[in-house]
Amino acid sequence: MANIDENLEADLKALDMSLALHDNRDWARDNVSNEDADEITIYSYDNGCTFYSYKLPKTKLVDINWIMNKWNKSTDSTYQSFTENFRSVLDAKGYKNSINVYPTTYGIGIFVMMAARDSVTQIHKDVISVLDEHNIDYKTTTSDAGWVFQFRISKSQENIEKLKLIC
Repeated sequence: MANIDENLEADLKALDMSLALHDNRDWARDNVSNEDADEITIYSYDNGCTFYSYKLPKTKLVDINWIMNKWNKSTDSTYQSFTENFRSVLDAKGYKNSINVYPTTYGIGIFVMMAARDSVTQIHKDVISVLDEHNIDYKTTTSDAGWVFQFRISKSQENIEKLKLIC
């Protein structure tokens, strides 16, 4: 059972936003109650329509502060320009249009599901070498399915400045 603030819908409306509750056991169901909801989708109508879904906590109050904290993390563009520059670094290493690099809230993701098995290891090594060469503070993980290399890049001011210098 989700603990949703009774003023949440009105608070979101004041920000030109709305919400939809979901029950992942029955996604087709409309009008999910707070008791059955395990996920919330927030819609923003500022500049078109943008939306993000979040798993609901079991006990924590879901109020406008909780939503805005999640929303700000979802819309954080710290790594957007870095990703664009990083693509050109990978292009120079011979990966032009062959791998998908995209910004995330934690750094960058590199989608490797469609890459040839022998090139996956080389892609990983090449990305690490670029980050190490520029003394970027990062950690690397892989998505649960193993389709994405996740480079969790520190958001320290010093690290962000280093990211800007790549390219």
